[in-house]
Amino acid sequence: MQISGWMNRQVVSCLATDDSNQAVRLMWDKDVGSLPVLDRSGRLVGIVTDRDVCMGAYFQGRALHDLAVSACMQSPVRTLAPEESIEKALDSMSEHQLRRLPVVDALGRLVGMFSLADAARAAQSSMEA
Repeated sequence: MQISGWMNRQVVSCLATDDSNQAVRLMWDKDVGSLPVLDRSGRLVGIVTDRDVCMGAYFQGRALHDLAVSACMQSPVRTLAPEESIEKALDSMSEHQLRRLPVVDALGRLVGMFSLADAARAAQSSMEA
């Protein structure tokens, strides 16, 4: 099974130039713990978690509205291609202790997110088939 059939295509993201307050607001409003970070051309340049923002603000002694997402995001980011297998995704997630991975096209543009929950749905579907 390919990632493309199971990934979430409606991904909330932010820009590297956004302030961390904007990112945290998005995470709260959309009930997510991380956001893919894009550049102005839509290419994935990082990922930021709620913990990254908290620790970034604490260690830099700055307010969220004064802290760019780029100052606390994780980069580079492990990614998947839409045509990769779920097995390969799970191997990567296990090896690097990740719960979700961004899915990017050949140009590095974000096209989805694949999570452990997506893998569980795929496994359940294959068991029912």
